[in-house]
Amino acid sequence: TTEIYTLSLHDALPIFGDDVVTVPAGPGSSVMYELLYSPLLAGVSAGSVHFINPAAGEFWYQLKLSGEAAVPVELPTLRCAVGGSVSHEFVVSNPVSETLTLTARCSNPRNYAVAARGNQALVLPGYGDLTVVLTYTPSELEVEEEATISLSHPKIGEWLYKVRGLGEMPADMPATEVTAPLGTPTSGNVSFRNPFSQPLTLNLMLEQQP
Repeated sequence: TTEIYTLSLHDALPIFGDDVVTVPAGPGSSVMYELLYSPLLAGVSAGSVHFINPAAGEFWYQLKLSGEAAVPVELPTLRCAVGGSVSHEFVVSNPVSETLTLTARCSNPRNYAVAARGNQALVLPGYGDLTVVLTYTPSELEVEEEATISLSHPKIGEWLYKVRGLGEMPADMPATEVTAPLGTPTSGNVSFRNPFSQPLTLNLMLEQQP
């Protein structure tokens, strides 16, 4: 057998493979060598792999490496009654050892907001995970409202997410409790947020429980 030692001249590039490969002896013998390319950023770069053996000499292959932009991840369709909000959580994983602070961008900030769980900063620990909370607040009835969410960092590139939301008819809002001592008047506030772009004229009706 002939042992051929491999060496990448571009250690900074995200290419990986076995350090040693063995080729059977004999004319025409060959072996398949597998090289793994795992880019973090989109773009084109160059590299090379050398096969070296004291008896057989040196063979080298030039590599043209092309990292493609990430394909957007389709998130589930969110449904919510107008006047309220609904949230969806998803996880982002860090492929590097360094702690990174992500930049978030949203193509539709009117209807969507992005934050880490607990409204914390979008800090991604080294080789760790970050739970991201996407909040949808509808502003139309029975109309799909779309957005593209981007999470990015210069060292690891960009994650893209596509989301659709659908506003539904208003439902019962959370109860407001007002308490007062007997015989003492008091007041309370019931908050109502107009989810639409135009002013609303509302009819108010009070009902007293028996």
